[in-house]
Amino acid sequence: MEKSLFPQIHTFQKIYPEIKIKLQHGSTPHIIEKLENGLIDIGIIHLPINNNEIHMTDYLTISSTFIVGEKYKELANKTLALDEMLNYPIISFSKTSSSRKFLNQIFQRKGLCVKPDVEVGSVELLIECAKIGMGIAFVTRELVLRELSKGELFEVHTGENIEKRQIGIITKKESPLSISANKFFKHLLE
Repeated sequence: MEKSLFPQIHTFQKIYPEIKIKLQHGSTPHIIEKLENGLIDIGIIHLPINNNEIHMTDYLTISSTFIVGEKYKELANKTLALDEMLNYPIISFSKTSSSRKFLNQIFQRKGLCVKPDVEVGSVELLIECAKIGMGIAFVTRELVLRELSKGELFEVHTGENIEKRQIGIITKKESPLSISANKFFKHLLE
């Protein structure tokens, strides 16, 4: 991952300790809705989106992968075809999330329909569900590198080429950023 959000926030807070940052999390549609309603100044979302009221700036590129905990560790020792994967519980985000739509597309390209057994609303919960053995989770690989290296999670290879995804920073076109928000926006892009 070229850039990461949390180190950027940390360095920003050191440079501008008087500026307070409030982080909120949600699915791409919820973040867009908050931006449109003026509840947030800047959003970080999965691209692409189609919205003429929003200005998008590329931020970073991520990889997606399937992971399991100790219970399904044996799946990491072989290549598991997508149709075979459907024999195991699948953990994913809710239907409206961009990650879930991306997961659906991966299976649809093979003529398969994925119906997750567990739907969660946060990355932390997704990772924890995989760790405790609830099934195979579809995640952003960069978010689980530490757990993979520690042997807390195991990567399941499908033999499929899962394309990388783009993360973008969004702002509302017709609403100029405050001085503080503009400083943060520029810092993120450094």
